[in-house]
Amino acid sequence: MAIRSIAQLKAWFKRGKYPTEAQFADWIDSFFHKEEDKVPISSVEGLPEQLNGKYDAAAGEQLEGNFWKLKADYEAHEQSSREQFNNIADNIEELEAEDERLQGEIDALNAEVDNIHKKDAAQDKEIEELHKTDTALQTSLTNAHNDIGKIREMLGGGATLDEAKAALVALGSNYKDLYAVASTLKTFLQSNDTADSTINTWREIENFLQGITDSESLTGLLSALETKITTAYNSAVAAAVKTEKERAEAAEAALSGKVDREQQRAEGAENALGSRITQTKAELAQTDTEIKQDIAAVRQTLLGILAESAGRVIPLVMNVTSPQKITLGNTVTQYIKAELLPSFAVQNVLFLGDGKAVDVDPDGAVQVLGLGKSRVHVIPTENTALHKTVEIEVVRPSALKDVDGGLLVMADYDILLT
Repeated sequence: MAIRSIAQLKAWFKRGKYPTEAQFADWIDSFFHKEEDKVPISSVEGLPEQLNGKYDAAAGEQLEGNFWKLKADYEAHEQSSREQFNNIADNIEELEAEDERLQGEIDALNAEVDNIHKKDAAQDKEIEELHKTDTALQTSLTNAHNDIGKIREMLGGGATLDEAKAALVALGSNYKDLYAVASTLKTFLQSNDTADSTINTWREIENFLQGITDSESLTGLLSALETKITTAYNSAVAAAVKTEKERAEAAEAALSGKVDREQQRAEGAENALGSRITQTKAELAQTDTEIKQDIAAVRQTLLGILAESAGRVIPLVMNVTSPQKITLGNTVTQYIKAELLPSFAVQNVLFLGDGKAVDVDPDGAVQVLGLGKSRVHVIPTENTALHKTVEIEVVRPSALKDVDGGLLVMADYDILLT
């Protein structure tokens, strides 16, 4: 059996010719049987060249691998960025907690300073009380001096009993009657007290006066003694006041120095904390900006790859939807639809039919030719290995029946067909 040219076959089957069995066999072998034969790709005019001119399959697979790798890297980078943001938020919370802790220390120092000021005020109050005590002592000394003057007048001026009584009453409650005066006088004259250094008896006065010359009077001695007592007392009071004042000033200076040091330390800690917070905020802002720039760069790269690969990425999956039966005479156009994935892959599809019952346009529209069955090959040009074959049957219209088995009739009494 051999494949003959169309001219040769037409010559065998002209009017008046009688083709032989072998010629019939050559005629059948020269054409494709629409139901039994499959049309090879090499037999479709220009199809091999068109397929060979498309994007290389290996390069497409490599590009697709690069795309998925880049997508995985982007997702990992996004996850890492999210973790970094979470760590940054945790660091901010720790800094705020440290700030609160330092503020608590500063508040405690301020409270301690307030307590120091209160203690200082208490010391000032004590010094004021000392001054009051000094004034009271000075008043008592003045009163004693006045009492001595009165006694001096009584001894030297010949005072009357009333004057003496008034003078004794003025000396205090211990001398309000004659018995007290007599008792005190008896003790003064007879007592021989040597237990202390105070001259408070007549005998002690005699002993004291033994070394005194006749030129010295008792009044002069008492005046000199009073002067010595007053001077010694004033010196003691002045020394006590000076000592207390120096102690208070030293305590105040030490307290002021301590307050200044604590205040400087608190200010230094506060400044260091403020600098640290400012630096951390600047670093966080810079990190945030860098992360956003990295994400934008990855997105730009991804969009560039998608734009560069548009129209050249090979499909990996093909889903085909097709009508199984078409009623002869139906005016609604039916379509064979092919969906190629990924969606940005080349969407070119060829529809090759056997031409028996239906034919298919390049856009997938099914054209009915007659009753029967047809097989249509759906072939993606960028990956022919995904090709699929669908079968469509063209059937006669039939009358529709209701649930009771009767014919369905339209309003104009036409029989409703499929």
